[in-house]
Amino acid sequence: MLLPPDRPARLRDRAFPPTGAGDLKPIIGAVLPLAGAAEAHRALEERTAIGKTVLTP
Repeated sequence: MLLPPDRPARLRDRAFPPTGAGDLKPIIGAVLPLAGAAEAHRALEERTAIGKTVLTP
């Protein structure tokens, strides 16, 4: 489904101000070392990941 041409800009204009102001905070569900990338992908594919999954060096 394609969005009307003006829709992405309107969505961006609604999302960026609260994000930049710090009003929206992501939920970090898991922090894994880069070596755990396969585990992170598996959780995403199996839809068992909750919130954001962060890989660290």
